[in-house]
Amino acid sequence: MILINGGTRMFVKKGISILCMASITVTGCSLFLPPGDMIKPPVFAYASTPKDEKAFHVVSEFLPPNAEIINPKNAQEQRGIQLKDINGDGKAEIIALYKVKGDEEQHRLIVLQEEEGEGWSKLLDYRAEGYTADFFKFADITNDGKDDILIGWRLGSTTCGLDIFTWKDNQLKKIASDYYSKIELGAVSGPNKKQDDRVAIALWKHDTGEAFEVDVLAWDGTKLAPAPEAYPHYFKKVVLYYEQKVKEMPDAAFYWYYLADAQVKAGQPESGVKSIEKALSIKPSYYPENSQLENVKRAALSMIESQKKEESPKK
Repeated sequence: MILINGGTRMFVKKGISILCMASITVTGCSLFLPPGDMIKPPVFAYASTPKDEKAFHVVSEFLPPNAEIINPKNAQEQRGIQLKDINGDGKAEIIALYKVKGDEEQHRLIVLQEEEGEGWSKLLDYRAEGYTADFFKFADITNDGKDDILIGWRLGSTTCGLDIFTWKDNQLKKIASDYYSKIELGAVSGPNKKQDDRVAIALWKHDTGEAFEVDVLAWDGTKLAPAPEAYPHYFKKVVLYYEQKVKEMPDAAFYWYYLADAQVKAGQPESGVKSIEKALSIKPSYYPENSQLENVKRAALSMIESQKKEESPKK
């Protein structure tokens, strides 16, 4: 599993993980220059291999003046320019993140394709809503045998926007957008521990304090949708996170609420009922509302009844 922290908090991780603290530095210098001095060629951070160097030179021909390749703030093993076959033609496309400096700084994603005998052409030049890149990965989200592009853009101190692009109908299309504070990719495990080869995306969305609402999604054939098949194994780590939180702040009802929700999704409904009872005993003044707590309690009790029926010998 690969864990990316888009905000400034940590949570339990498993396997290979990458965890970075968000840090933004702003400088307030300005200098008026003659027009000729203001127009600069694109700037590139490095080119460590001949392929990298070639890619940089190719991209530079498509970028506007005062453009600069940027690296994502997280996922340090991924640089801001990548070679990847995303359309299944057997040849690598160039996928790059860049910004255009100026009064209205832009952050963009560009994708270039090499055509036989015709050189390089632009497949996509997408302007992001965020103020810098946070996350840059490739994964077969649509389960069609080709890697898709996942880009996270910083929107605020604890929030990032997620865009996913796939190759379909001979063009790159944005197929999903969401938001996150932390993001994790992994495999969906199906019922009875059978392996589901779809990619699961776990989005941790900041709520209050150090509490996060966690969505686990996968492609259902047409869109990203909740992936309950992944809940039993994934939410065990969410349980561990909130068990630590309630130790640190035992009178915070919202941590007990999120612990109960995670316990139910992890297949631990009895523990979920106890956590909800604890939250109710605290009598939160405004959040979470009693109706939210009761909803989780009903889900836990329903799961307990279902488990009892499954365990009862068939007549």
